[in-house]
Amino acid sequence: MRSFVLSLLLVACSDDASAPRDAQADTVDEASETTPAETSAAPPSGLDERPAASTCVAFARPTDGDDSSVPATLSATGCVDADDPTQPAAGMIGYDVNAPFWSDGALKARWIALPEGATITIGASAEADWDLPIGSVVMKAFRLGDVLVETRLMVRHDDGGWAGYSYVWRADQRDADKADLRGELRTYDAQTWSYPSRSGCMNCHAAQAGGTLGLETRQLNRVRHWDETDRDANQLDTFAHIGLFTVAPADAATLPAFVDPFGDAPLEARARTYLHANCANCHRAGRDPDLRFTTSLIGTQLCNDIRIVPGNGAASRLVTILHDADPSTRMPKGGGTVVDTRGAALLTEWIDTTGVCAPAP
Repeated sequence: MRSFVLSLLLVACSDDASAPRDAQADTVDEASETTPAETSAAPPSGLDERPAASTCVAFARPTDGDDSSVPATLSATGCVDADDPTQPAAGMIGYDVNAPFWSDGALKARWIALPEGATITIGASAEADWDLPIGSVVMKAFRLGDVLVETRLMVRHDDGGWAGYSYVWRADQRDADKADLRGELRTYDAQTWSYPSRSGCMNCHAAQAGGTLGLETRQLNRVRHWDETDRDANQLDTFAHIGLFTVAPADAATLPAFVDPFGDAPLEARARTYLHANCANCHRAGRDPDLRFTTSLIGTQLCNDIRIVPGNGAASRLVTILHDADPSTRMPKGGGTVVDTRGAALLTEWIDTTGVCAPAP
């Protein structure tokens, strides 16, 4: 098997010229997030033009009692290379995120296919989720070590709603089969992998989170290497250059970006980024707590009750819920069967050392 590309991929399907850039840029708090260095030159692009149409297209939403519209194998979806299903179909291009969602320690790669000529709409603020057109397909592959275990398709159907479909990789890695729509468990080298049910996918990929996870400006504002051209270039600038946006944002250098939760940025920024990436798909506006990155600390409601015990991460519910013995109540929700010990350590350090939620002297 050829080595599986771990980059994330954003595909578009026409030769349209790039959309105009919006000159409006968000104000950035340099103490809490990063902003790529500005340059007076035109930002470089990782790609020269928008790719040709992909064979990865949305299939019809299945009806009650009839699942035949969902392809039985991954190779039949058109989203992977029919000769080598471990590789994406032609016309798909890569992207990465700054702060991945915890998924039992799996390595992940993501792709997206847009209908030919369609574009992505993003809100005026860097917080806004990206609105993908009807007919889009987002594909995510999960790998434990060198073994592909699952590929998951998120499809935006004709009714405007999203739905998720999982495929289970065969032992020979030659193809993957449609998972049980009720969900299932498999074991790989003593690690249990949970394939979500169709309804379970939507617990995380909820409407309030935009239907997809990770497709937002702060997550994608980063440089990646483009194998197609052997260049290093910012993803937002590249997508704007090849015309993937209905109205492109300002140059990426002027926009905020999430930090690496496990990098060397200020501790508070790393902790708040982790909470946003892993929790804010559910815990957002109208929910208690609201764990979006842009919500003020007071607004999150984390300083209420026992969620954060000042100076004592081990006693704080924000940390103990990551270690909950019951996977059905453990956080991150939908994160799988393995405790995210690194995430718990990050939040513990934040609470133990920064005085977060401590009463004013």
